[in-house]
Amino acid sequence: MNIASDKSQQILTEMFSIKKVPLAFLGQIAEFKDFHSQDFPAVQATMSEDADMQDFDFYFKYTLDLVETLKPLWNK
Repeated sequence: MNIASDKSQQILTEMFSIKKVPLAFLGQIAEFKDFHSQDFPAVQATMSEDADMQDFDFYFKYTLDLVETLKPLWNK
């Protein structure tokens, strides 16, 4: 899924709208790193042993990079 595509951004915008959640909340993810890291062991437990598992910081940075591409959606 290409999150930067117009279709993906339209779907994302509609999902947040239906749930009555401001898209700008995505921009606050970085402020809750410690909160999200606490549940990372549960995520790891669901991953296959064959998976190329990375540490929490890797996935968190990946998520922040994706969110960065979405900023125009709430900065209109």
